[in-house]
Amino acid sequence: MDTRFFKQFGEAFSKRKIKIDEKVVIFLFFLFFASILWYLNKLNREYTIDLNYQVRYFNLPSDKVFVNDEQVKVKIKVRAYGYTLLKFKMNSVLVPLNVDLSQVKLRKLTGSKNTYFFTTNRIQTILADQLNPDMQLEQLLPDTLFLELSKMVMKRVPVRSMLHLNFEKQYMLCGSQLLIPDTIMASGPAPLMDTLTAWPTQSETLDNLHKSTTGSLSLVDITGLSSNISRIDYRLEVEKFTEGSYDVPVETINLPSGYQLQPLPSSVHVTYMVAMSRYKEVTASNFKLVIDYSEIANRLGDRLKVNVSSQPDFVSKVTLDPVFVEYIIQKD
Repeated sequence: MDTRFFKQFGEAFSKRKIKIDEKVVIFLFFLFFASILWYLNKLNREYTIDLNYQVRYFNLPSDKVFVNDEQVKVKIKVRAYGYTLLKFKMNSVLVPLNVDLSQVKLRKLTGSKNTYFFTTNRIQTILADQLNPDMQLEQLLPDTLFLELSKMVMKRVPVRSMLHLNFEKQYMLCGSQLLIPDTIMASGPAPLMDTLTAWPTQSETLDNLHKSTTGSLSLVDITGLSSNISRIDYRLEVEKFTEGSYDVPVETINLPSGYQLQPLPSSVHVTYMVAMSRYKEVTASNFKLVIDYSEIANRLGDRLKVNVSSQPDFVSKVTLDPVFVEYIIQKD
């Protein structure tokens, strides 16, 4: 087969392709150059755009606090040249706009307990100073900003320890956890403070306790509230323990006049655990066991439950035998 035809055809096609490629390159070059000129012309014009900014308040009135931490945003309409806006978009991070509440006139919303407001036209000049100097502030929306403020309330509350204690065998806590301080001064809006009964610590677990120990705990962060300290110290008195027991007489409470109630048996066996160093401090008189006459109407069967009305604060695991007693009621 004669291959000269194909060879000549291929050479002719390659030359044609090269000529086409050169024209395309020249066309694309001038197109790119024209696009740059068009783009530069556009950047040299003024434009108006909207920017969304977060608002950060400071210099709050000393007797007021925010009810919540809701983020407030405003829409700012600015005018600037295209190259200024391009540079701003490429390099700028939208930091919050700072609003000094001491420079605005806060008004209380009629019929509301905690809602205050101010008009934004009072702060346009202030906010304009925080923008890029090549940008002109045209409009600020919304025209009114609302704040939820409450009267600052302060009160002292107890600290609630969230320590979880695990002891080695035959060891126990002698007394209760010693917290230093055991109360703190809390402050915040009245609605939140009304529900605050104690301030908890961070949770922590201590294992294999066999001797006295000390440490510190951080207080938890409670949204909307603040405290005068952030950490408390604790001390744990850990000792070996032993078992003790006494027979303690049962007393009757809420007994109407003209009646006598005799529990059967008249005394109950009390068993407890106590640190060995304080074993001799415990006597039967340290315990008070009672049955309640007013529970007769709600009783199950003909027995009343024996309750521990008081006990030493350094004993634990108090058990009674029996837990329920029978009784005899007599008139005087």
